Amino acid sequence: MITREQIGIYIKYNGDMDGYARFGSIEENKILGDRGWYEINILLQDIIRMKNNVLSFDFLSRLKTRLQENEFGDDIIDVLYNKFGTSNNE
Repeated sequence: MITREQIGIYIKYNGDMDGYARFGSIEENKILGDRGWYEINILLQDIIRMKNNVLSFDFLSRLKTRLQENEFGDDIIDVLYNKFGTSNNE
């Protein structure tokens, strides 16, 4: 399960795995790790597809279940999409 704390670390490094690998603390690595990073990355890509309405009904249904299992509420989805899924992200 992905936690809010893990998402906070992902956002802190702006989704930049290289920056996280170079500058992340030992404590951050214990909290997030490579596996957590990749899980957030995959879910983020799926969130972007969902917000852009390019998913099939079946895939969207499975994604919503995954998001609920990871306790991704609308607030987290919106933060991730607005930070990483729009063309004007910085």
